[in-house]
Amino acid sequence: MRELLLIRHAHSILATANMQDNERPLSKEGKLQAIILGKQLKKQKIIPQLIITSNALRAVTTAQIVAKNLRYKLTDIKESADLYLAEASEILKVINDLPSSKQHIIIVGHNPGLSQVSRILGEPTLGELATAAAYLLRWKTDDWATIIEEGVQPDKTSLFTPL
Repeated sequence: MRELLLIRHAHSILATANMQDNERPLSKEGKLQAIILGKQLKKQKIIPQLIITSNALRAVTTAQIVAKNLRYKLTDIKESADLYLAEASEILKVINDLPSSKQHIIIVGHNPGLSQVSRILGEPTLGELATAAAYLLRWKTDDWATIIEEGVQPDKTSLFTPL
């Protein structure tokens, strides 16, 4: 079985004149969103073997808050510049290249790419993922590449929103 949880980063502040986009921190609301999402995922017994996040501060912080709730070691979170504002094709490549030894994976990133991937892999009519929303996909397959290369449809999907 393969389980992929796609999380859009929580709400962030707008960039200031002295701040790069990838340096934007979470807002107070965003921190609360991430905490609530982490608690929801814990209740669902989500146990990731790997968390990969965009290297943008807002995504990293979201990943860290969620990871704490899931008792995942913060030092094991993998940051990827490839996920920063990534288009769907780039995210699909990351998924295709996931290690086959890891069955339960979380990816934290950005719209519109994450929403597009959610529609490609899961529900075609799914709207845009809200901030701190998570889309869970489960497949009965042994390989990540098979999902991407053969377009295997998930056996189950679930959408989690923090409020």
